[in-house]
Amino acid sequence: SGSSSGSSSSSGSSSGSSSSSSSGSSSSSGSSSGSSSSSGSSSGSSSGSSSGSSSSSSSGSSGSSSGSSGSSSGSSSGSSSGSSGSSSGSSSGSSSSGSSGSRRRRDAGSNIALHRVGHSSGGREDVVRVAQSMTATTSGGIATFVGLTSYRAGSVSLVFSAAGYASVTQTLVVSAGPNKLVVHTQAAGASPSAVFTTQPVVAIADADANTVSTDSSTVVTVSTSVGTLSGSLTAVAKDGLATFSGVSFLGSATVATLTYTSSGLQSVTQLLTVCASAGYSPTKNGGACVDVNECTKPNTCAEKATCSNSVGSFTCACNAGWTGSGTTCVNVNECATTGACPTGFNCADTVGSFTCTAVSCGSYGTVANGQVAPTTPISFPNSVTLSCVAGYALTGTGTSTPSCGPTGSFTPGQTCADINECGVSNGGCSSKAVCSNTVGSRTCQCGSGYEGTGLQCADVNECAVANGGGDASAPW
Repeated sequence: SGSSSGSSSSSGSSSGSSSSSSSGSSSSSGSSSGSSSSSGSSSGSSSGSSSGSSSSSSSGSSGSSSGSSGSSSGSSSGSSSGSSGSSSGSSSGSSSSGSSGSRRRRDAGSNIALHRVGHSSGGREDVVRVAQSMTATTSGGIATFVGLTSYRAGSVSLVFSAAGYASVTQTLVVSAGPNKLVVHTQAAGASPSAVFTTQPVVAIADADANTVSTDSSTVVTVSTSVGTLSGSLTAVAKDGLATFSGVSFLGSATVATLTYTSSGLQSVTQLLTVCASAGYSPTKNGGACVDVNECTKPNTCAEKATCSNSVGSFTCACNAGWTGSGTTCVNVNECATTGACPTGFNCADTVGSFTCTAVSCGSYGTVANGQVAPTTPISFPNSVTLSCVAGYALTGTGTSTPSCGPTGSFTPGQTCADINECGVSNGGCSSKAVCSNTVGSRTCQCGSGYEGTGLQCADVNECAVANGGGDASAPW
């Protein structure tokens, strides 16, 4: 046992104080006292009693004192505004100011110190390695420590303190490694002879149920309380997780207890509801089975199919224009089927459907000495109208209104031929005229002894001209 005291003082405009305490064991011998003083603009005092060493820092003047020396182990640090002092003797104390590590404070920017740790197994007490600092500064009333690592299993006591506040102690259980099995993902979606829709995943955990992610060798086995399991009933852990695959239940609908075991580890169980078919699902493992509306699930049927739910099942039927099982559907080429389109129409296949387009005969063309209407392309079953210019008439065995046929050709049409106008009523000429036919027309010429246009002819009085050409002395 040992004791030491030290004090420092300085004059100034501000003061600060801090204290610390921790649980643990240490030994040292000797006693000493020392004091130091310095002048400055601030004053401060600190006191501490524990085994270990301490240091404090602040703005202002500093002083140091020394006495007889002892030995101990442990460390902590703290800081406060004001002057600071340090002393050494058979043991050294540590001090800090700030807020408690487990409570909120209205101020911010203060320091909380983790002084020491005690270990239930005795021996060394510094079982927490310092990765960054044994102090943490509050922000928003919370002080967060960083980089503290335990390297010994068992119960560890962490002591946090700040000047002006009661210290607080946390007991931390450090696990030594794998301790038990924990169900990470429950088996689900079970029906007789069908592979579980959700395969079980079991975690290799420590005593606090934390997954031991370094474990990649533990073998886990699954068994059932009723019926029989089929598939791969063992799984090897990878990164702390043992994932089963292809497991199914052989038996009738029931509620079974699945047990997961591994040598040296605490086993774990789960309830599994086995429904009569895949069309049912339990409300929860161990609960009643209810119908599943498979049509609400994505990809139940093909994109081009219609899903119809039924109690305990469902059906998939390809939509019109598609063919297949319903879970897969391919486009139907309707044009490959006779009668897809009526006569006179061409069939064109489209995705999921088809179109029928009337056969086109194009334009009729021209007629000598005639006219065609319309002149645009004609499709089945439309027709055109033929006519002739003056002096011509439609003749022949065809028709004056040839139509577009179903094979893409026009029906025969008539042609325009010259009209013998003189054959009917002397072509409209006078009866005293001679009608002469021409191509596309006719002429009318008055006969001998007549004069006129041909359409009209009048008798000529030859006697009125030179006595008709006779002797003037003749009696006639």
